[in-house]
Amino acid sequence: MSNAILAGTVDDAVARLGDLTVSAAAEILGDVPPARVAVLLAAMPPEIGADVLASMAADRVAVRLSALAPAMAVALLLTMPIRAAADRLGLIPVRVGNPLLRAMPPQAAADRLATMAQNAAGLRLAGLPPQVAAGLVAAMPPPAAAVRLTMMLPMTAATMLRNLPWPVVADLLMLMPPASGAEVYAAIHQVWQR
Repeated sequence: MSNAILAGTVDDAVARLGDLTVSAAAEILGDVPPARVAVLLAAMPPEIGADVLASMAADRVAVRLSALAPAMAVALLLTMPIRAAADRLGLIPVRVGNPLLRAMPPQAAADRLATMAQNAAGLRLAGLPPQVAAGLVAAMPPPAAAVRLTMMLPMTAATMLRNLPWPVVADLLMLMPPASGAEVYAAIHQVWQR
């Protein structure tokens, strides 16, 4: 069935996919090579492409997003629901996903990091330049930011926090579990004195 739907020109395939339910289209595209999916998504309105990707298994979406042109991947991630985008971004390798985060408006990137699994978000924050990461942390709800900071190495977190005003840093430290907060506080004393 998928071969019949995807036969012919890109426009023909997109038109046939448009006649299906979103979940059926997602199931078909989930079995299509990423490069072919990228061509089809480029021919769809962004909101339809985003709906299809949001309905596809998260690991399959991650592979297909990685094959897209960055601008298009960002547009789709901004169009799909925040939770769906966060789940899929969390499965993309940091080297691919972090440029996408940096290409988003800061608040949009912060919203997706705040919704992403804690360890995945911590890895992505640690992989960003400290000033960029600090801006995203400041844009998150403080409890979400504090939890994600605990997923980073204390020295990495301290280097990033150096870019925020002390009252903001103090609030974040207070929201961390005591042991993690103490480790980051000790690292701050080392990093900030350099």
